[in-house]
Amino acid sequence: MGIATAWDLVQQDHERIRRRFSVTLARTVLELQGTPCIEMNDIHEPRQRIMTSRSFGKLTDDLNEIREAIRQHGQRGAEKLRRQNGLAKAVLVFLKTNLFRQDLHQYSPSLAL
Repeated sequence: MGIATAWDLVQQDHERIRRRFSVTLARTVLELQGTPCIEMNDIHEPRQRIMTSRSFGKLTDDLNEIREAIRQHGQRGAEKLRRQNGLAKAVLVFLKTNLFRQDLHQYSPSLAL
């Protein structure tokens, strides 16, 4: 579509973008054009969901490396929760393979506690 910069995107018709891509990108176009569409959260309000995530820079099947990443992200999530004096109702841990590597078996396990 010849879109290489934010300026190119702002010049697009949001309906055309929605049909070709998504509502989210169409709303981004409208926001760039000056029409508020995306509600901003008050930074002082406690978050309903806290997420910490990591993408490995390389393929890995090292269980120790994966366990350590899960531990670190759990710890960061707990720190964020403590800062807002919150309580957790659930914890979700998930892994996903690289969606862009269609030559590999796709795997996406998850566990909710």
